[in-house]
Amino acid sequence: MLDGSGGRRGRKGRATPDELAREVAFTLSNLAAGTPRQMRATLRAGVLPGLFHMMAPFVEEASERNARNFRGEEAPPPFWPKTNWAAVALVNVLLRGTPPQRQRAVRAGCDVLCS
Repeated sequence: MLDGSGGRRGRKGRATPDELAREVAFTLSNLAAGTPRQMRATLRAGVLPGLFHMMAPFVEEASERNARNFRGEEAPPPFWPKTNWAAVALVNVLLRGTPPQRQRAVRAGCDVLCS
């Protein structure tokens, strides 16, 4: 299957909120890796804050995990699937975007993660 879900669905074939978020992040990662026109349209749609919001739990968990690792405690698994796809979408913008697009992504990340 060529989607980010791994083919699993919630009850009665309906996607759960987490599955839906994963699919959205997967789709956005593909659009951000597409043509310059697709990336422009994706960014104009205002998706960056949402992608960073998906990343926020990972950032918090990574901080806690680093503290546990420093104390020698066992750390939990590092990623959730939707977080992976959100990260891929953001990396696509940062690697393939124009300088103004990259600056926009950095500002959006600071607005979400530094507040």
